[in-house]
Amino acid sequence: MSHSPENDPMFKVSFSNIPIIDLRHWFREYLFKLRQDDFRKQFTGEIHNIETPYFLWYNRSEPLLNLMLQQAILGLEAYVSAAVFIEAGRRGVPSPEIVVKIQSPFSLGRSTANNLFNKLPELIDPKLQLTYCDKALWEKARLFYSEIRNPLFHGRVLDPVSPELVLSMFEFIARIYGWVDGWHDINRDELGSWYLTNY
Repeated sequence: MSHSPENDPMFKVSFSNIPIIDLRHWFREYLFKLRQDDFRKQFTGEIHNIETPYFLWYNRSEPLLNLMLQQAILGLEAYVSAAVFIEAGRRGVPSPEIVVKIQSPFSLGRSTANNLFNKLPELIDPKLQLTYCDKALWEKARLFYSEIRNPLFHGRVLDPVSPELVLSMFEFIARIYGWVDGWHDINRDELGSWYLTNY
C-alpha cells in the first residue's frame, strides 16, 4: 500500500523567512570569536568544553568546527538570495519570473557558486556579478565551492580541521559579504518589512 504524503503529519509544516539581519549577526559573532586566541585555545585536547556565543559544546571539536563552517555557508547563500530579492524591489525590477528564479537559484544552472554569485545578481544588474566586480575573488569562490563547500554538503567533513583553518574560511566568506555590501545596504530600515511581506 502506498503512503500518501498529504496525510502524513510530518509534511504538515509551514515556514517563515529567516531575518537576514540575524544571519549577518550570527556570522559576525563567530568571526569575532574565531579571531580571538582565547576562543581558539578552547579547541585543544580530546574532549572539550567550548563556550560559543550561543551554546556550550561538550564533545570533540571537529564536529563543531565543521558545523560552524556549514552554518556560515548556508547563511551566506540565504543572505545573497534575500539581498538580490530586496534590491530587485528597491530598483523597481521585480517580476514574477525574477521572483521564481530568486526563490529557486539552483534552477539557474549546474554551478551553485555561479548561480549565487553571478546569475542571481545579474537578474537586477549584470555589473553586480562577482565575476565582474572582483574576478580574483570569484575564482577563489568557484574553487571554494568545488573543493570545500560541495563535499561538506554531500556527506564529507574536514579532517583534519582546526580553528585556524575555519577562521581562514570565515575570513574568505567575510570578503564575499563585503562584495554584497557594495550593492546592498542591510542597514536601510525598509528591508525587513519589505522582505517579510513580499518574499
